[in-house]
Amino acid sequence: GSSATLPRVGASSIAKLRSEVGETPTCLSAAAMKKRLEAQMKAFHQESFAQYMKEHDVFTGNKRVGAAELTKLREDERAYVKRMDGLVGGAPKRLIGPEAMFACHRKAGAIAAKLNADRLAPAAVAAA
Repeated sequence: GSSATLPRVGASSIAKLRSEVGETPTCLSAAAMKKRLEAQMKAFHQESFAQYMKEHDVFTGNKRVGAAELTKLREDERAYVKRMDGLVGGAPKRLIGPEAMFACHRKAGAIAAKLNADRLAPAAVAAA
């Protein structure tokens, strides 16, 4: 079988690689290295679990809503309720109080009790 030969890496290939990657660490100044390390640390902290817990509800995985978003949600809800109130038309035309609702049930109960008493009365007279 024929074995594949790997291409040799020469100085021109290394120079091309350096130009594609950017500055090499040996060529960086202390300030540039510090800036890169700070950027890397910031990116690491943004992807940490502690940061995730601040931005998301851990139990549901849903993103937490910020204060500005809460204010906008409240304003949107008020506008929606106001629009729906305009469609419905305000106060109801007829109000039925709870006393009237229960009076209807009490009246039906009294009628049922009288009917039961009338039905049971002949049986009680016949038994005696």
